[in-house]
Amino acid sequence: MSANAVKITTVDRILDASLKLFNEQGFHRVPAMRIAEHLGISPGHLAYHFKNKTDILMALFPRMERAMQDLLQIELPHVAPVSIDRTLNLLKTFWNYRFFFIELPQIAPIDDRIMKSYATLEDRIIETMRKSLDKRVVEGDMTAIPLPNTTELLAKNTWGTWLDWIRREQLRNPGQPTPSAASVYEVMLRGYCIVQPFLAPDYLEEAIASLKKRLTKAQEEAADTVGAAAKKRRNTAV
Repeated sequence: MSANAVKITTVDRILDASLKLFNEQGFHRVPAMRIAEHLGISPGHLAYHFKNKTDILMALFPRMERAMQDLLQIELPHVAPVSIDRTLNLLKTFWNYRFFFIELPQIAPIDDRIMKSYATLEDRIIETMRKSLDKRVVEGDMTAIPLPNTTELLAKNTWGTWLDWIRREQLRNPGQPTPSAASVYEVMLRGYCIVQPFLAPDYLEEAIASLKKRLTKAQEEAADTVGAAAKKRRNTAV
């Protein structure tokens, strides 16, 4: 093992496996026995580290918080390509923990700590979005938001759009380990539609042009992949 190699602990292996299975099959559909079988360890060994699935869930949540907080804390200029890249990374992080957002109504009653932790995370994300929008107003990339609308409401609507995307994408592609690039750029376009009436024309034009370019490329790559798979099936049939 090299000096720079990171040792993977049993706890890390359990959390990684649990996250994978929860995302693929759903939290309530994965018994602790299946996690142990997936890892090739005994149920007793699993119970030594985590007494039950709720303990696993509560250990996964700080991981998700840290991943998102690392992205949210970065101070970035509001030029369109940079802003798009950060949103892209945020959405991918959401996807990595999608089971939690999809199953929250069923998971929250398990333990009071779950809803409390989620509410804190959601408030932090919306507050970060609000501050970002306020900064755009100050910098002239957005006009002042007339009441009864506010930057906080715009942030909440954007957050709701992201949650809707996670659930829809999972329904359409339940076995997909990563979201399609096209779907990510599409939901980002939906987000821009929310703030479109308030964005300065130059900024809006740059942002939409950049997003559409990425979306078109992603759609073309997806079509090429589907075409190549179909060709392979035809050749195999022959």
